[in-house]
Amino acid sequence: MLGRLVLLLAVAIGRTIFPPIHSEHEDSEDRGHFTDLFHYPQLWLAVTAQFFYVGAQVSTWSACIFYMKQYTGVGERRAALFLTGHLVALSLGRIISTWLMRWFRPILMMGVYALLNVVLMLVGILHPGMVGGYALVATSFFMSIMYPTIFATGVMDLGPNTKLGGSLIVMALAGAAVMPPALGYVARQTGSYAAGYLVPLSGFVVVAIYAFYDSATNEGEKVG
Repeated sequence: MLGRLVLLLAVAIGRTIFPPIHSEHEDSEDRGHFTDLFHYPQLWLAVTAQFFYVGAQVSTWSACIFYMKQYTGVGERRAALFLTGHLVALSLGRIISTWLMRWFRPILMMGVYALLNVVLMLVGILHPGMVGGYALVATSFFMSIMYPTIFATGVMDLGPNTKLGGSLIVMALAGAAVMPPALGYVARQTGSYAAGYLVPLSGFVVVAIYAFYDSATNEGEKVG
């Protein structure tokens, strides 16, 4: 039924005529070139940060049920509720954090959020069980602004290269195909899903470094 619904949606979209979308740069002859992207180091840093963020998010969620079953003894149905908790926490984080952005710079918020997630991951690793499970759920609250913030800062000031740069950041979703297997490998080798969470922890470390570096760099340019 889900497959049929998606197929019907695809047919509806395919038969819909959408208005053309023009960016402010499309009226000029310069549409951007891939080689130009090498002149924007902030773009490649954003691609790297997005790779590690998406990988950290997906690996955190994908191992949730296995973590809960290993350390709490709960059944699969109850363990799945913690996965639902991740989604609820992410939604709440997006709503509350968007409101907080009126007073705080998004890039600095993301840096602080990433550091908080490192701490929460350490709780989940060092105190596996219900306490660790709740700590891991809380990480989703602080993940909420990471994807859009990394994307926005990465394409900033790219001019006619914005579309090409944005496509590279979107391609960084490949991190979701790399880090979950890495978590599984660590868990198998150590016999501990808690140890496996060192993988997403490293991802949040990268995001924190990116956030504070980008903030410091932009502040330096403004002063200069």
